[in-house]
Amino acid sequence: MKGKMIGVLTVITVGAFIATASITLLSHEFFKAFNAQLALFLFIGSIVMTGAYLLKKHITRSSKIIQNLIILFGLIVWVFGGLVVFNILPIRSTFHWLIVGSIAYTLFVELQLLGWGKEQATMPKIMSFIVILTSLFLITYFVAQWRFSGLQFWITLAVFTNIGACILGSFFPTQQKTPNTKLHG
Repeated sequence: MKGKMIGVLTVITVGAFIATASITLLSHEFFKAFNAQLALFLFIGSIVMTGAYLLKKHITRSSKIIQNLIILFGLIVWVFGGLVVFNILPIRSTFHWLIVGSIAYTLFVELQLLGWGKEQATMPKIMSFIVILTSLFLITYFVAQWRFSGLQFWITLAVFTNIGACILGSFFPTQQKTPNTKLHG
């Protein structure tokens, strides 16, 4: 039941984001900052709700406690995002931390998708390692608030490598131990 409710909330959040972003994009000279803030808030929410849906419906290998802790972390990121986006917290000094929290949340969800910590085949282990490295690079970049323009290429490469490694790693099943059975003949 929870999985269906999370799925419905995910669709509603994503749909509201698309509608708000479309309205904001089409408004041109009638642009309102509130619409852009709401679109950002719903974008963060769609990331959190999609991760929660994946955890509840498609990841059966991890414990419920771990799943619930990751979802709680995602909800904290969403609330923090609301505080930042609507200028309750100063956006200039906290926006980097919002991005770091979002990257950490997606890292946790990706590692659960890849079966991190379970007995894995070689390929998902390698892809998990790549996902961790690219996410740590991105987190370090935003925590340090580097301003070097030459890093744009590396940031883009890290993002696409992270996405590609997660997709590739999810195609390979994790190894399951099967009991040894003797054939009688």
